[in-house]
Amino acid sequence: MNGGMLKGRRYLNVSSLQASRFSQYSYVSSLCKSFRRLYVTAKEESIVAARTPRRRPNSPQFRRNIITLDPLRLTSSDWIELYGLHCQAYDRQYLSFNPASRVWRRLVSSIGQPHAIPLHYHTTSTAQTDPEVDSRSPVSLQSPFPNGTLGFLYYYQDPELHPKLGEVRFRLTPSSDQRRFKYGEDLLLPDGLPWRIPLISIAARQSWVMLRNILLRDGLVTESLLESCVRDGKKMTPRPLVISALDTPFVVDFALGLKRLWVFGDEEAESITFPRWFVEKRPKQPSARPYTGSALCQLELSHLPEHKDKPALLLRVVKVLRPVVCQIPDYDGFIGKPTEGELFCTNGVPKAFVPSNATEEEVVRRLTTARRKVEIPAKPDALLESA
Repeated sequence: MNGGMLKGRRYLNVSSLQASRFSQYSYVSSLCKSFRRLYVTAKEESIVAARTPRRRPNSPQFRRNIITLDPLRLTSSDWIELYGLHCQAYDRQYLSFNPASRVWRRLVSSIGQPHAIPLHYHTTSTAQTDPEVDSRSPVSLQSPFPNGTLGFLYYYQDPELHPKLGEVRFRLTPSSDQRRFKYGEDLLLPDGLPWRIPLISIAARQSWVMLRNILLRDGLVTESLLESCVRDGKKMTPRPLVISALDTPFVVDFALGLKRLWVFGDEEAESITFPRWFVEKRPKQPSARPYTGSALCQLELSHLPEHKDKPALLLRVVKVLRPVVCQIPDYDGFIGKPTEGELFCTNGVPKAFVPSNATEEEVVRRLTTARRKVEIPAKPDALLESA
């Protein structure tokens, strides 16, 4: 009797266990089926989405487009805003506008075409010593466009300067009314000079192809001028110092020094070098640059008696941009501290550039015959505060 009851309970327990396992199997099976349905549905939806053309959003960079760089042809549609560290401007020739949705779209014909240009405001160097003197290399820091940078990109060519010195600038205006263009002011850099993209860079760099195309389309430059700029650009560093007259201002960073200036002529650009200016070098002592800081400087013809028979150039500090600080303790001032309004001196005597060959003599001749007064802009304190 007891044996039969135990046997029945054993069968009962086995049956209960089988039922429990069957229930678990059913639950897992239903979950698998649910996941399978979700997977199939998601896959079908992805296939449909891939076959359905997606609506391109009205991206802000497509709204930043231009059709001309000629100040006489600008319209309200060419009024754009520049902001951030990097932004892009587009050639409207390769865009289409849908009035109903107010969306700019790229045309199919723009594929493979130079339809955009990268823009940034300013790059500064944190170098404290010349890389040629010290093993440390300068560090570049980029600054964003100042707040309220709204206006027109346009091409600027001073009729008194060489055609190769043309440049793209940005004219700030309070509204998109192109009639306000002549009353606006150019966007300035922290050094007080206009923000600009030189024609030399436009001609030589692949990233500026769109600007080249627009300039040619507007008739503002010629193919031969661009080809000449390309030849000159191959000889220059990426950010060359280029001047056209003795009183053309340029920026000197005293931590990096003044190494080479380029001067344009009728044929090709020529340069003059300033060997190790602002460098302290004495016997049995390591080289060093005593000063940091920067200033707007310009060259002028020397009238000192020792230069009576041979023309020489002097360097004048026009406007200090970053405070000049001496980095050598108890320095004796052999290299004079650059002072606003004064000539740059060494050992108390104005430092002079004296031509040493026929090429340098030709460069000095070009500069002395192309003298032209250039207004030095005031330091844009308000602009710097808004940046």
